[in-house]
Amino acid sequence: MQKNIIKKEVPEKIDRAEVYRLIKDTEVICVDNMKLRIQDEDGTWPVVSNSTAGIYIRNLFVDKEWQPYLNASVMNGFIQTLKTDPDLQKC
Repeated sequence: MQKNIIKKEVPEKIDRAEVYRLIKDTEVICVDNMKLRIQDEDGTWPVVSNSTAGIYIRNLFVDKEWQPYLNASVMNGFIQTLKTDPDLQKC
């Protein structure tokens, strides 16, 4: 899976909507019938579990200072929103 593609420093105040947009705009996550698929390095789009998606999303951020703001609770919220987001690319 692709890693470390979001190159944005941690702002003084975290805006979850902005973080969600950064994740969505990577275009390496798509939804297929309420299941997330994440583009692998070989170009395939395997279905991933919620826990794998959470780990993957955290690893999208180059700056590891983001990690405290991307805890399990926040990731679960992002994942549920991604699954139902009508604007997220379809697989």
